[in-house]
Amino acid sequence: MSAVVNVEKFYERLNKIHAHFVKHNESTWNGAYCISIDKGSADDDNRYLKSTVIHHYLFGYELPDTILLLTKDGQCIVLAAKKKCEFLQPAVG
Repeated sequence: MSAVVNVEKFYERLNKIHAHFVKHNESTWNGAYCISIDKGSADDDNRYLKSTVIHHYLFGYELPDTILLLTKDGQCIVLAAKKKCEFLQPAVG
């Protein structure tokens, strides 16, 4: 991938999602331990799916065939192919 993730925006936006998740965990998220954002195959017919929109919000790009887990304690776990992991490598800290 020739694209580069904007690390500053990624963490700023990820922190907003995490803050909402923690603040409203019981009322909105039913006490869940983590949020799973599963982006399956690229689908031009459904480009307004929540998972696609969240990928664009966080990364600036859609990452098909990627699962993102955001835990209550702040861990962000990404399950993806090698190229997508390389794309996200600058954000690993």
